[in-house]
Amino acid sequence: MRQKILWKIRLKTKDLIYAIKKMEKPKASIATLFIAVLIFSIFIFSGGVFAALEKPLALLPSSTGWTFIYRGNINVQTLSESLVSAFLYLIGVLGLYLLYRSIKTAYRPREAYIMLIIGFTITIISVYYLIVLLQQKISG
Repeated sequence: MRQKILWKIRLKTKDLIYAIKKMEKPKASIATLFIAVLIFSIFIFSGGVFAALEKPLALLPSSTGWTFIYRGNINVQTLSESLVSAFLYLIGVLGLYLLYRSIKTAYRPREAYIMLIIGFTITIISVYYLIVLLQQKISG
């Protein structure tokens, strides 16, 4: 009787182990991984770690009113400055995505040309405003 019970237990555990090995683990798609890495990169580049750890002010008082740029010091930034730079990085990435899509739709020239112009314009505007933001921060 005891051997019969042990035999049944072994059989059930073998079935369970086989079923666990056969279960497919969920796999993240390439697009999901790319978007996650992109969001993480924008978070890092815009100063998200500094904003999370240091709890900076949102706005700074100045002689002309309130400002969101911490002038003259490149090592410190406000929370609003982090958000503005993250938005500009996101806009730049969207412009680059439009450039990529324009290449993929080359068989429709009109649509490809419009996406190329819009993507290039958005990317240039984003880069320009990021440079202006950095120059204002450095100039003091």
